[in-house]
Amino acid sequence: MRSFAFGILLYAFGANACALFADSQNRLFYDAVRAEASGDLDSAIEAYEGSAQVAHSANLHGNLANLYFKKEQFGRSILNYRKALILDPDHDDFSANLSFALEIAQVRSGDTDKPFVSFKASTLDLWTAALGVCFWSGLLLLSAFFFFRMDKVRTSIFLCLWLGILGFCSLGVIKAKEKHDLVGREVIVLGRIPGPSDANRSKAISLRRFAGSTSSANTSVIPGESLFLDLDDKGTARAHLSPDGRKWYLARSSNGRKRGWIRANEVGRILETGKE
Repeated sequence: MRSFAFGILLYAFGANACALFADSQNRLFYDAVRAEASGDLDSAIEAYEGSAQVAHSANLHGNLANLYFKKEQFGRSILNYRKALILDPDHDDFSANLSFALEIAQVRSGDTDKPFVSFKASTLDLWTAALGVCFWSGLLLLSAFFFFRMDKVRTSIFLCLWLGILGFCSLGVIKAKEKHDLVGREVIVLGRIPGPSDANRSKAISLRRFAGSTSSANTSVIPGESLFLDLDDKGTARAHLSPDGRKWYLARSSNGRKRGWIRANEVGRILETGKE
């Protein structure tokens, strides 16, 4: 009896916690919508960012990207358009807005967001499912062919077709997995938030030779540009804490030409992998 009562209390506590969680998310989201409608962009951004700490959705990140674009903070705008398209890859408006933001920011499209969608990171689950269905259905049909002693020519033709489709689906899984892993390492250069009197909103960010503010610049990047974090032997991002307590990442461009250390607060990850 005590176990039953404890179970009821636990269920009630969980239900209330879920309700409070949902209410908090909804309140922040609608606060952001109201602030945006009133023209208070800063408050709207703050509320959307708060909501994004609770849960993610394509519309949330898309709205946030639109606001950052209006504020001419193109790095943050591009980052949130990329996040929105991870959650909803077929959203034409977000895709068009991302292309426009990249053009305005004078940034080339990253290797992981090319228009050829067949092997995108977001298709990994689709390719995996297709490979599984193809394998088991083909195996079942092949068993039926042998059981009913079907014509050897037809069986051979089916076997060749089946192996060809399996090979193509396997290629899809491999390529999509490569893209998925690449997106997991990708960060977008944010840049600093300009002050009211700061006209230079596209100030270049230095990639330094060593992890420290006093280190000389190796090269530079601009807000909205894609970089890829170097990984250590454990598969986690190669990071370093400088004496002043700041966290630095070792990153490089996709072609490897730009390489250096960048502060963690100067970039944003598209996927939160938890490998830190």
